[in-house]
Amino acid sequence: MKLAELLAQLPGSFCGGRPRPRSAAFCEVRGVTTRLRDVRPGVAYFALPSEVLANPYAAHAACARGASVVVCESGLAVPARATAVRVADSRVALAAAAAAFRSFPADRLTLFAVVGDPTARRGVTSVVAAVLNALGVPTATLGPAGFSATGRRAGTPLSQLDAVEVQGLLGQHVATGGRCVVVEFDLAAPPDGLTSLKFARRIDVVRWGGFQHLRPLLLHSRGSRVEILGRGRPESATTPLTGRRSLQALDQVWPELLKGAADLGYPAGAVVNTLPVISPVSGWLEPVVCGQPTGVWVDAATDAAALTAALRDAREMTRGRLHVVLGARAVSTAMENAALGAAAFALADEVHVTADNPRHLPPAELHRQLTAAVSSPVPALRPDRAEAIRHVLRRARPEDSVVLAGKADAPVQESGDVIVPFDDRWVAAEVLHARGFPGGGR
Repeated sequence: MKLAELLAQLPGSFCGGRPRPRSAAFCEVRGVTTRLRDVRPGVAYFALPSEVLANPYAAHAACARGASVVVCESGLAVPARATAVRVADSRVALAAAAAAFRSFPADRLTLFAVVGDPTARRGVTSVVAAVLNALGVPTATLGPAGFSATGRRAGTPLSQLDAVEVQGLLGQHVATGGRCVVVEFDLAAPPDGLTSLKFARRIDVVRWGGFQHLRPLLLHSRGSRVEILGRGRPESATTPLTGRRSLQALDQVWPELLKGAADLGYPAGAVVNTLPVISPVSGWLEPVVCGQPTGVWVDAATDAAALTAALRDAREMTRGRLHVVLGARAVSTAMENAALGAAAFALADEVHVTADNPRHLPPAELHRQLTAAVSSPVPALRPDRAEAIRHVLRRARPEDSVVLAGKADAPVQESGDVIVPFDDRWVAAEVLHARGFPGGGR
């Protein structure tokens, strides 16, 4: 696009420098960036205050790398022969320019904002996306876990993405036929990358007190049966969602989900018909199903509160013994790891201690932190997480349940300077497959 077209998207901006603004307005802009390492000939460089504070000569470096224009706030020194565009707020200008450069992909998408209670947003985001995808509306999610769409995933958290990267992801989603994006963020401190986005519907998530629109009739390790209220005569439906947390997420978002689907042209009955086929919430007692009689779940709980919620749900669906596999986290404090261990020993019948991502800490030290608050006999450490999973799945009986906690969101194993792919889902499925249950393996 031409610089003049870019300037038209930046209200209050003015172009200065040499060559003269009239000729500069017709120069070609081949990209937009805030990072010096990404500057190439023809790219427009946006000098954000944080970058300028770290490097007062950032504009000079950008021009030396061939930047076609430097967009900055007043007061930043730029080379004498550079084309500079002065704006009142460089972050707002960046958001507008990034959207324009990508031909405004958000205008071709329906955007849902999920804000409110941070412990519940994850489930609501997942449920909304699952229902819309089941309706046949290609939907992506964007939030603390990164960007996720059918066949594509980027693990960088939303808080670390600038407007250029957000618009790029939206543009890719549009190019692959996407129609909706569910964005999860903290309303009190929205990321800069969302500055120019307009949301069709906002979903405010609060702490749950009870069920208002859906009532659980049966909780099972492979799914649930619920009664749908408020549609005249109560009707029941089955769903792969497991545990009360997932059902509460569906219950809380149900009215907004019906309204959002209606905006897209789908009646309430169509939404009800998606319940048997929607995907479980990733990392919330996510089931590993290979035809085995034992309930096996993968959960992302990395703190005492989240693990307590997961194990309470698991306990309600378990007739036999409840097993949990977890390890202390190298990024947590000794007190946080002790609280995590105390929650596990208080609610599970058997705790199998293994490694999470030990990094450079000795596994024995992490084991000591995890069991610091335990008065009962301390279980032995099994530092090989795959071996720990194999051990517990061999030990579990048909009516038992197994929760693999802590690594649902981290499909790698970090030990020392070595990082290797590792996913509890893969390992559990392969173990079950080796034991003769169909559907295992990666």
